[in-house]
Amino acid sequence: MQNLQKKPHIFLVILDSARKDFFGCYGSNEELTPNIDKLAQDSIVCKNFYSGGAGTAQSHGCIFLGQHSTKSGLVHNLSEISTDITPFTGLLKNNGYDNFGHSKIVVPPAGYEKLFSFDEMVYPIKGNKTKVVSLRKRILDYARQFPKIWNFIRVLYRKSFGAEYLLSSTANHVDGKESLEYLLKKATESNKPGFFFTTIMHPHTPYYPPKWARDKLFGKREISQKAFEIQTDFHSWINGNHGDCENAIDDMRNLYKAELLYGDSLIGDFIDSLKKSNLYEDSIIIITSDHGEFFGEHGNLNHGATIFNELFRLPCIIKTPENKHIEISKLTTHVDLFPTIMDLLNIADSVEDIDIDGQSILQNDEERFLVIDSPPIVLPGRLSHYPKVIEKFSMFYRGIVNQKYKYIWRSDGKQLLFDRNKKEIDENNLIDSNQPEARELHQTMINYYKSIYENFDIDKYPINIGSTAASMMTSPRIKKELKKLGYL
Repeated sequence: MQNLQKKPHIFLVILDSARKDFFGCYGSNEELTPNIDKLAQDSIVCKNFYSGGAGTAQSHGCIFLGQHSTKSGLVHNLSEISTDITPFTGLLKNNGYDNFGHSKIVVPPAGYEKLFSFDEMVYPIKGNKTKVVSLRKRILDYARQFPKIWNFIRVLYRKSFGAEYLLSSTANHVDGKESLEYLLKKATESNKPGFFFTTIMHPHTPYYPPKWARDKLFGKREISQKAFEIQTDFHSWINGNHGDCENAIDDMRNLYKAELLYGDSLIGDFIDSLKKSNLYEDSIIIITSDHGEFFGEHGNLNHGATIFNELFRLPCIIKTPENKHIEISKLTTHVDLFPTIMDLLNIADSVEDIDIDGQSILQNDEERFLVIDSPPIVLPGRLSHYPKVIEKFSMFYRGIVNQKYKYIWRSDGKQLLFDRNKKEIDENNLIDSNQPEARELHQTMINYYKSIYENFDIDKYPINIGSTAASMMTSPRIKKELKKLGYL
């Protein structure tokens, strides 16, 4: 083992739902991320970084395991995790590290703290669930089982309190400040090298940051109440219940930007605290996202169920003890963080016998390609009152990205081909004019999947549901469907 004193602390901060195109260090001029942009000046900046999955669980699994989700089976929040895994946190533990995590949402490895070698992992439903989940929330969750009753309650609640009040209450509950303060406290108290992890709900919904951040985007202009209302039920908009609501969607996008601005301010405070504690210079600090967010693009809001760029092109910034600015242009992705951390610690040989799909971001490989996918909706019965949502999200997507193109295959047989850096809209679809390239990419994608699973069938997407994750669900609608399937 290395000398403990020479090992850097490692901080991994994931900004849930953060899109790459809103960051200044990736070309935005809106000044939404000044603190992260400043950090990027000391860091490796991955210019072409892609998510490992369309949702939080899928992408987190890719990060911790270094495996494509087809291999790990971790594709959604209800996936059962095999005990035959080697997360990078396990290797860190073997090399003298303590592992700590704190998050306001349940994300992998929540529920599997020991399997993922966490000395402490703090998340919302740890301990007595009834003490954490308020009576009001449990009553509302129960009512959601009955669409007619739920719609009546929603109308009554909005008339009485308003959707804005509901979002503000939720935002206070999931504020990421406490999580970052926890990481700082653990780092300053530790006399050993440590790995410190959090996923903060900024800019994830609820988009309701502090007033100063909202004022930065809106000034004195009144915010559309519809922008708050739709946030309480994205499926209703996707189902067509609200119409286009263009102004409300614009306001929602600006609320999201204000939420990102607030998240960036928390990162700035965290970085300043690390500097004051003499923990900045010699540490590895990774700032990334799990997936992006839609604001009407491709008929979607929120995230999940597709592999379009708004969801899959992400920021990834890695500050190392060298504190040098380096730009990496090759294709990189979540599964690369595992081997990259090992590379930075000079223990890359520890992964030689481990089945991972990533490669160190520091490794030259300009010819690399990435295979990405998105599962269909899980437990569609819980959304039976939204038939258009079920129809849309019952499809699943597979795709491949190389240096020039992005090819997309959809489970209804539709195929798309885009210049990798062009907007993914119908008029830019090259599938008819570039059939040879599309066929070659399709076969390369198939070969990749078959290298993972010999009996791979492109028309099937295995949905791995397990009792461990199922037991953590608090929503009665989800629990009702799980009971039907025999998981509870």
